[in-house]
Amino acid sequence: SFNGIETPGPLPRALFRTIQSGKYSRMWFIRMLDAREAIVGIFTDFKLRDVGSRQPETLADIEQFAEDTAATTMYLSIQGLGINHLDVDHMASHLGRTIGITNLINTIPVQATYHTTPIPIELALQVSTFLNADQQPYQLSTEDVLRGHTSEALTNAVYDMANVAYGHLDATCHTLDNIPKAANVAFLPVVYSRYYLEQLQNVNFDPFHPSLAKLPANKLRLSWMTLKHFLRGTY
Repeated sequence: SFNGIETPGPLPRALFRTIQSGKYSRMWFIRMLDAREAIVGIFTDFKLRDVGSRQPETLADIEQFAEDTAATTMYLSIQGLGINHLDVDHMASHLGRTIGITNLINTIPVQATYHTTPIPIELALQVSTFLNADQQPYQLSTEDVLRGHTSEALTNAVYDMANVAYGHLDATCHTLDNIPKAANVAFLPVVYSRYYLEQLQNVNFDPFHPSLAKLPANKLRLSWMTLKHFLRGTY
């Protein structure tokens, strides 16, 4: 699409027209694609081929991944709305990180089936220093995570990830009144992220809790929440 050649297929054609319109910055597309190729496995013949797919080392790594993917998608949405505003870009960065980190938490069960996890290594080491009732350290076993086993160490690690996501959400509270109302529509995807984080907290930050897997199925509720925030100009 970037070289001016249209690839067959509905999605590639739509992407081609979008890029050729000149309305969107090419760098955002490149940034997003590079980030996904760097951390996400490439599926070929329904098998996971390890091409840079790895467990993130630090919380900063998943924050950067969220910035380069979810936040970048917001930057593109803002460009599409024709908005050029510093506070809007600031909000997009924070809310994009909220969405990106929440998405990673949400995918822990799915990623486990492909023998990988988005939980940073530094959190696995950090929570292993906590002591249980027998004064023994909790161990965040990668094998337990991959098998879908919940442990105190796992919920502690997920809590830390969710806390970072919440932190970025809270960082935008005082900015909402300073942005053009037309920009609010670009931030609506964070409505589901907030809802997911609330439900995750209700189940003590257990990413494998069965109730979380049912959330996307309640499309009527999600549609109503999104519409309500759209009409109120909130997220």
